[in-house]
Amino acid sequence: YTYKDDQWVGYEDPDSLDIKMSYIKSMGFLGSMTWAIDQDDFQGWCKQGKNPMMTTIYESLKDYIVPDLIPTTLSTTVSPTTTIPGSTTTRDPFEPTTTIGPVDCSLAEFWPHEYCNKYWWCYFGIPHLKTCPDGLYWNQLIKACDWPINVDTSHCTIPSETSEIYANQISKFTNFINPPDIEILSIQDTIHTKIQDPDIPVN
Repeated sequence: YTYKDDQWVGYEDPDSLDIKMSYIKSMGFLGSMTWAIDQDDFQGWCKQGKNPMMTTIYESLKDYIVPDLIPTTLSTTVSPTTTIPGSTTTRDPFEPTTTIGPVDCSLAEFWPHEYCNKYWWCYFGIPHLKTCPDGLYWNQLIKACDWPINVDTSHCTIPSETSEIYANQISKFTNFINPPDIEILSIQDTIHTKIQDPDIPVN
């Protein structure tokens, strides 16, 4: 191994991996993750068999069963869900949320928000309000933030601060795909003139 200050680099062998696999199982972790598996001895040159590193991981975890997760008490307070009298239908996940209250996490993991650039993400049974990166809107079909041009915004409100950005994006995209005819003619005339008389400078 090598180290400097708070940086430490170690190197694996089957023995060190076996220790780590034992630690994974003793802690009840979900599994292991490897990086740069091409550096394993896939030709068996080191006289430990082919792929000794991956073999160690496999043999250690092949019969391992992840124990049931113990529910933890979360300090986040969830407001009670209000039941609409006479309503017996399941809520449509594509229906926008019109209140700032929580959504029903027992029905879906992701829920759209009333604003196009926000969404609800349920984890540990609690809805968390998330905001897409600038310029992106929530796309319920793919359960991810997406370009506005791909999102059906008929069921959500485009935030006022992003309306102008959205309009500019559409305008730039349209002009890029189909630039004004006058610009095309100007470029064509310039190229035609240059071919006829190469000595004429082009600005």
